[in-house]
Amino acid sequence: MISKVISVCCFRDSATWQVASHFIVKNIPAAVYEVVVPDHEVEQFRAATASAITVVPESHYLKERTLGWLKSRFPSERAFRAGWYLQQFIKVEAVRQGAPDDLMLIWDADTVPLKPLSFNTGDGKVVYYRSDEHHLSYFETIKKMLDMDKIVDFSFIAQCFAVKAGWAQAFVNEIETRNGMHWVDAVLKHIDYEDGCSFSEYESMGTWLTHRHLDEMCLNNAQWQRLGNALIGNIGKLTNETAAELSKKYDFISFESWDHGQIALSN
Repeated sequence: MISKVISVCCFRDSATWQVASHFIVKNIPAAVYEVVVPDHEVEQFRAATASAITVVPESHYLKERTLGWLKSRFPSERAFRAGWYLQQFIKVEAVRQGAPDDLMLIWDADTVPLKPLSFNTGDGKVVYYRSDEHHLSYFETIKKMLDMDKIVDFSFIAQCFAVKAGWAQAFVNEIETRNGMHWVDAVLKHIDYEDGCSFSEYESMGTWLTHRHLDEMCLNNAQWQRLGNALIGNIGKLTNETAAELSKKYDFISFESWDHGQIALSN
């Protein structure tokens, strides 16, 4: 069973989260559920979140490394990207806060599990979904930070990422040992600020895991869909009946804010 499910969200995505949060509780069995939000949005999120999910302020995990602090580390013309990095840093901090064998699950707040999902096998392996993304800058940062190359033929960027807390702790420790500084500072030292998106928590932890725990990992090749808005219109149209129909083809579906296209649902 999952020890904790962790999502990160902000109020502009709260309408999507309001629907997704109920499906998360329904279809992902876990001991604890958390959504991490900006400190000033905590009260708003309590009204938009399934009651089983605890609303946690960002400062709980990042302390003094606030959004303002992070923006100050960026070139002024790139400071608008700081929030994109911040939510990834929060996820890494959150999954390492537990007992070593606790199975933690990062679950993207705009993603709906359509059926009951499991992230560990009967023999104790941790389950990972896959995608076909490949952004070179992610791996350049990983190489500089950890001296590790990509050794699998797929991407870990698949809307969710399960990891044992002890693995996440060791991942962070290795970054800090190799670089002689706090792991967030190490990321900021090595990213390409001109690229705009030069770090992925999923690809970074996934790459580290394939080098350190490959025999304890299991790949799930089930289909999932990123273009939920294009597929059904918007998340407001996702009824239990629609979810059940979609679940015949997909394990989960995402409703990303940039998705305004149209695709056909085929059998």
